[in-house]
Amino acid sequence: MAKFNLATKITLLYGAYNGSLTVLANHNLMNFYPLESTTNLHEGYSKQFTVNGEDMLLIHSGNLTRLIANRCPHDGYPLKKAKLANGLIQCPKHHICFQLGNGCALGGEAVDDIPALKRYDLVEEDGKIGILI
Repeated sequence: MAKFNLATKITLLYGAYNGSLTVLANHNLMNFYPLESTTNLHEGYSKQFTVNGEDMLLIHSGNLTRLIANRCPHDGYPLKKAKLANGLIQCPKHHICFQLGNGCALGGEAVDDIPALKRYDLVEEDGKIGILI
């Protein structure tokens, strides 16, 4: 794990919902934990990680890269084998689709009570994408 001090270096953080970039600084006690080279990200990319005991899934679809909990918010089913296309992820159990842009389920009133995907902020550093821990 690479040590990373944001007080001395500015890093780009992928926005949580709109895909825009935000500049962060002054997070003195956090370390950069790289997950993947940005050159490996492509449409349909999906890879599972465990960081600090949390099961996560790094995914890329529809020009969006997200790190989400590897559990469907509907009933906790793993998303590792979920289908990815056009900025959507589809749970393999009940086939509910979630938008990567905002994490919300698609389907109108039938899915109104389903929580959004749990997402983690991503940071890009030296051609790697990762998280701050």
